[in-house]
Amino acid sequence: MFLAASIATIFAAFPLAIVGAMMLLIGVEVVKFARDLRFNRELIPVAATLVGSLLANMAVGFVAGIVVHYLLLGKEHGHEDAQR
Repeated sequence: MFLAASIATIFAAFPLAIVGAMMLLIGVEVVKFARDLRFNRELIPVAATLVGSLLANMAVGFVAGIVVHYLLLGKEHGHEDAQR
């Protein structure tokens, strides 16, 4: 969507084995991060990112995860201010 054509051009410049190895390493790093998540409100932005990425593309998933994170963060800070 945003940079899809330019990214496809960049990927085409590299052999598929190198692109595959890079994607494997990125996947390993994501799994390391996801392993430390607890099954509570931390998982909601991750789920929004995943759903947005699967339904549209990575850019939409990223924006969806950021928006959901800040909506949840704002609500948490709102409850803290109300308690003071």
